[in-house]
Amino acid sequence: MVEGGRSSSAGKAEGGGAAAAADAQRYYRISELAREFGVTPRALRFYEAQGLLNPERRGQHRLYTARDRARLAWILRGKRVGFSLAEIKELIDAYDLPDDRETQRRLTLEKCRERIAALKRQQADIEQVIAELQAFTRLIEEVLADPDCEEEARRRFHEATGGAVGKPVPRERLEAALKHMRKTRPAERRNGARARPSP
Repeated sequence: MVEGGRSSSAGKAEGGGAAAAADAQRYYRISELAREFGVTPRALRFYEAQGLLNPERRGQHRLYTARDRARLAWILRGKRVGFSLAEIKELIDAYDLPDDRETQRRLTLEKCRERIAALKRQQADIEQVIAELQAFTRLIEEVLADPDCEEEARRRFHEATGGAVGKPVPRERLEAALKHMRKTRPAERRNGARARPSP
């Protein structure tokens, strides 16, 4: 279909461009952005103080541009994955460099890889703590099931941890302590039964 010498698709494209231009020129009040992104006005003022946002001032009102809105989305995304505000500012500022965003993309790639490596290290630490807690839980369950083995459980756990409180405990040492307890307790019970005098 052609209207006024122009195809309808051309008219739609032109209309879409006009809408995008209108969005780029739109201003947002602080309450609008706060509501849209689920943050407080105080948080927006804090980001402004850190140089991350640069709203215009009209009297007592802050007016945020589409650029500020895009920056806010970047800030919140960066915070969600664990970037510091300094890192986020570095990434955002690189957007304005006159190199068609190549520097920003390379910098973002570098920061993402660093964050992935840090998270993997944290993951290993968390898995170690979980293993320690699971082993300690099993030791407690053993004691609850048989109170007579409490001293043995304490001794074995102390040996497994090396008496070091707050330090990572190798899973193998904890598992070895548990296995030793399970193997030796039946023999200890038998020996104890033999040692008891008959009534």
